[in-house]
Amino acid sequence: MKEPREATWQGNAPSTKAEAWARVEAAASADVVDALKRLNRYLDGPAIVDWMANLWEPYLCVCGSCAEKGRAIPCYGGAFYYANSARDHEGFLPDVESTAQALGRLAANGAFSKYGNSYARALPDAIGQKLVRFCQRLEDEESGYFYHPQWGSGIGAARRGRDLGHARSILSELGSKPLYPTALERLDGTGAGTKSPAAAAGTSALSFEASLQSEATYLKWLYANTANIKRNTQGAHLLASVRAQITAAGYLDLTVDYLDRMLVENYEEMKAAYDADPANNPPPTGLWQRTVDYHAVWGLLKLNGFYTATGRPLKYPVEAMRTCVGAILIDADEGGNYHMNDVFNQWGAPGRLLANVKKHHPELLPELYAIANENAVAMINQTMAKLDKFRQADGTYGYNQGTSSPTTQGTLVSLGLPEGDVNAVALAMDMYGYVFSVLGLGDVEVKLCDDSDGERFIKTLETRTSAPKKPVAKDAPLPQA
Repeated sequence: MKEPREATWQGNAPSTKAEAWARVEAAASADVVDALKRLNRYLDGPAIVDWMANLWEPYLCVCGSCAEKGRAIPCYGGAFYYANSARDHEGFLPDVESTAQALGRLAANGAFSKYGNSYARALPDAIGQKLVRFCQRLEDEESGYFYHPQWGSGIGAARRGRDLGHARSILSELGSKPLYPTALERLDGTGAGTKSPAAAAGTSALSFEASLQSEATYLKWLYANTANIKRNTQGAHLLASVRAQITAAGYLDLTVDYLDRMLVENYEEMKAAYDADPANNPPPTGLWQRTVDYHAVWGLLKLNGFYTATGRPLKYPVEAMRTCVGAILIDADEGGNYHMNDVFNQWGAPGRLLANVKKHHPELLPELYAIANENAVAMINQTMAKLDKFRQADGTYGYNQGTSSPTTQGTLVSLGLPEGDVNAVALAMDMYGYVFSVLGLGDVEVKLCDDSDGERFIKTLETRTSAPKKPVAKDAPLPQA
């Protein structure tokens, strides 16, 4: 399934934290270094690692007879829960997105550096086999999608698309494959002899997949789901969640052509209004949305992926960077009822913008880094104040202010208690890395974890046993998805 578990150092031997911070100190001002150190301490890597490890379900049996038959690897293998309340209560199972997020974020944050930052190389083979079993058992032979046994097939396009991507990613990382042609192979024609996803499940159940049957039907779907794009770009989330299917169906370039037209149209309209009456009109945001808020940068973060996939440059990067900085500087007590993804998006969006500019217009990088660094300390301080609204006593983060989210992408994942959840913790870890890259310090980023954290994580996975679950209290009914 994969190469033997052995250390495979990449690049120079790993540095101590002191040596890593010395590199940052040589590249940044003292006040920025101090702010980054405070952020590093606040995002407690070792505490997060231990919490994630204890979300591992080592023996996931859905049929009820695996133990009786003496199966070392049960019918659904093993995977990670979304939150402690899901792990501890009846009615919940681990899910593929939480599994991908937990392993992926630890790998990206230094926990498996001596294994080339690959969780596949770091994990013992028995655990890898359970992960493969889990992902393969989720796949529906008829449609090529991956359906969770707790939720079934009656889920939305965003949930369907995300689980498709996560399952394929885990299997690929572990050197394995899906059991059947996936929905993508059926859409792009390489899954010969199989039904299309929409034909397999019925067009009423897969309305998005039905829209992919022709250019006209797809454009109708695209226009309907972005009709409000100049006022609220949040709808870009759905578009990004199904980008793999759009690509497989051959409509990726068509989509970017449309997004470019909308971006230029918005910029020119805003510029004309500002030039005519600057006192009463804001300057162009450089984005699809006209206001500087969390939804505006959310749109940039999500739609950037379409430009990366087609190798096209994003227009108006200077204006876009100023909009992102404005969103980061929104006071923690303002901005409405924001969520943990909003705290991530405000750094992730400019981080991905910079990656696009680095490829297409590197001459603009000094100006963009200067815009970010002008307010670096204030930006980090506001970010920590926002994080504080989501932080739990154990050093984890919930998706909602004060609690985990009971649902994600329309599916039930926890009781929504005051607790951390994998999605929010993953967002916090990713955000931390983007802080360094936005400030031009990506090459000297100090990771949140080290190899000792990774080895402790693996040891916990190897020794964990399934614990009995508690029924949900009658006076605390399950929240509705």
